[in-house]
Amino acid sequence: MKFKINLKLIFQHLIVYFLITSILITSSVLTYQFGQETTIYSDESWDHLTPYIPLGYNESLGNIILDQYSHTRYSDGVMTVEQSVKWHISMGFNTFVITDHNNLRNLKEVPRKPLYLFTLWTVEFFLTTLSS
Repeated sequence: MKFKINLKLIFQHLIVYFLITSILITSSVLTYQFGQETTIYSDESWDHLTPYIPLGYNESLGNIILDQYSHTRYSDGVMTVEQSVKWHISMGFNTFVITDHNNLRNLKEVPRKPLYLFTLWTVEFFLTTLSS
């Protein structure tokens, strides 16, 4: 049984493939170059929000609502420590972990007043090997 090669159909499929690929690449490049504006937060950005309380939360039972991975502007985050604290409170967390990369420079921004939530500072280290 011989298969007949339909060059016209193959060429049409190839054209469609290149057209779709070109559209995707062009839209990706344009989005990267002229994409979304960066959101700039202020210390008052979260003041107007009512803290979220999850269903079934009972403070007397010592429930912990934990965000175990959060960065500040000292790493690859965009908020200060105070903004991060306010954001976590407004989102209903009562505990969060700041995991900035390879530094503890954010400690100078630790609020001097008591917090309404428990904050744990940690460092996320990148270990690399040196090759000769």
